[in-house]
Amino acid sequence: MPEIQVTIVVPTLAADSALDECLRSLERQTCRDFEVIVVDNSGKGLARRSPAAGSARIIENQRNAGFGAAVNQGLGASTAPYLAALNDDAVAHPAWLAALMAVMNAHPGVGMCASQ
Repeated sequence: MPEIQVTIVVPTLAADSALDECLRSLERQTCRDFEVIVVDNSGKGLARRSPAAGSARIIENQRNAGFGAAVNQGLGASTAPYLAALNDDAVAHPAWLAALMAVMNAHPGVGMCASQ
């Protein structure tokens, strides 16, 4: 099994069908050396009920800590050299992560990049 290169952190508040669609889009990524951490800000453990949460690690908060704090929680739980933050209502193109990693690997001095 390859070493995990990227932790994708997905903060969520509603943990609804949008989260399911987001997580399913991550299952279709062409780049495979990543893990997913869902940070559940619902205070109700809603992310665990998501049919697509399968292999994702879930961090449950007792209250809404906010997007930035949730991303930082994911960072703290990660050992990967790269971190990608993704909104729970985003649907990632299958080559999304591969494209980001190609840029980061081609330009080691770059500390951050973003996508549309």
